[in-house]
Amino acid sequence: MMVQAIICGPVFSEFTALVSFSVPFSNITQLFHVSNSDSKNSQRIDYFNSNNQIIDSHLSTPHSSFYIRTEIDHQKCYTAFQSTTSIVPNLNLFDLMNNSILNGQIVQHYRMVGIYEPENEVNGSFLAAQTFQQDFYIQNGVPIKWEIWGRSNFNSDQSYYVLDYIQFQEEVKDQFEPDMMCQNAKYLSSHVNHILSTFIPKINNLNAKSTSYMNNINKITNLNKVNKSYTVSINKFIEYSEIDLKFLNKRLHRRSEPIIPVKVLSIDEKFVNQKHFDWRIRGGIGNVKDQAACGSCWTFSTTGVLESRVNIKRLQENKNSELLVFAEQAIIDCFWSQTEHDHSSGCEGGTIEQALNWFATEQPGFALQHQYPYLGLNDYCKSNLFNYNKYKTTGAFSVPSNDINQLKMALKDGPVAIAVTVIDSFVFYSGGIYDDVNCSGDKDKLGHGVILIGCGTDDQVGEYWVVRNCWSNVWGMDGYIYIKIAGNICGVATEPCYVDIEAV
Repeated sequence: MMVQAIICGPVFSEFTALVSFSVPFSNITQLFHVSNSDSKNSQRIDYFNSNNQIIDSHLSTPHSSFYIRTEIDHQKCYTAFQSTTSIVPNLNLFDLMNNSILNGQIVQHYRMVGIYEPENEVNGSFLAAQTFQQDFYIQNGVPIKWEIWGRSNFNSDQSYYVLDYIQFQEEVKDQFEPDMMCQNAKYLSSHVNHILSTFIPKINNLNAKSTSYMNNINKITNLNKVNKSYTVSINKFIEYSEIDLKFLNKRLHRRSEPIIPVKVLSIDEKFVNQKHFDWRIRGGIGNVKDQAACGSCWTFSTTGVLESRVNIKRLQENKNSELLVFAEQAIIDCFWSQTEHDHSSGCEGGTIEQALNWFATEQPGFALQHQYPYLGLNDYCKSNLFNYNKYKTTGAFSVPSNDINQLKMALKDGPVAIAVTVIDSFVFYSGGIYDDVNCSGDKDKLGHGVILIGCGTDDQVGEYWVVRNCWSNVWGMDGYIYIKIAGNICGVATEPCYVDIEAV
């Protein structure tokens, strides 16, 4: 049941603002400047890096849309389809609360609380219900903070987003003219996305059952009606449209000829026939990460293999070694390839094999995450931060395709990077052993980079893979998915690859 607004709140339609947007569960904070004019149906958003440089810009007008992105050491403009993003909520949907104290100051407090719930038992279930709350604060007529909370039943999924308005003026000086570099801009065919456009339209529509939400609820309900070995449930993707979901699966396809050599390993019968093997138990695996709204899954696969194999070597030398965490942002910023056959383009996607081969042939050092934190945007390359060089990559290799024993042998020395197909049942997976035969193993369907960290055996289903995703630890089973081995579900065994590591 919705909470009905009882007053008409102020309307912010023409403004310029400096805003900080935070996703605490993903450990991401982004600073941006926005010029917004509802009367002109125009908006410009500029994102800043830690050095206060503009690294990403989105301009939308009734006549054109431009996207300016950073590519290693320069910027380039593209035309691209994108729409405006709500930076302040519609307060007519909120209730005016008693004044609150925020940062020691008295502020006006607006709140909207409600519940997403299935309309009937046929179209939904109790697990599909989700509570939400939005709090918006104003001081002297100026927005100060917007907090958005979401929580599903039994806390199976929760979300929290914060917008802090650092500066806010109800005037627009921007004429919304494109930059000079955009005069001969080429069209960018890939879906342009950023963290605001991914989350804000979702949270601003929590007052109504959106089409995407209801479509996804129906998918979840219908999937759970089928007798199978896994479950699906509501998660952070419940408001995502088909286009949003496709953007997350942005691991671009490799070219037809091999990028890295295929390595055939001798089979250890005892090892490949054991019932369970898991690098989480053996050591060397760090925490599950979150790519957020950047199409960077390919960099998480790359660092996942590199850092875990380095950590395994370190633990073999000293069992008390702390786990190193390598920086995905360094690969997003510094490894770009725009040849006829190869495409690695930061947050717009890339290729795992190319990135691993880059470390094996050109990039001798590694960047650490605490020095090169994740931003989730394309930033300028900081090559000097590839300064961890106590270990090196001696080679990047492919595993023979669809060879289960070879893949298990590759797993013996450390996690393996894999590309998988992602379909609806995968997106909303919540537990059990995933065995959806509709999840294709065809090479042309592979679109999302993850890492393989183990395998096991179930009495009913049989053998399964243990796969770590990069959609945070609130997805799946603490960030992991177990996938049935037989039938090459989702293509786990189609294009695996890994590296060899040695001390310098």
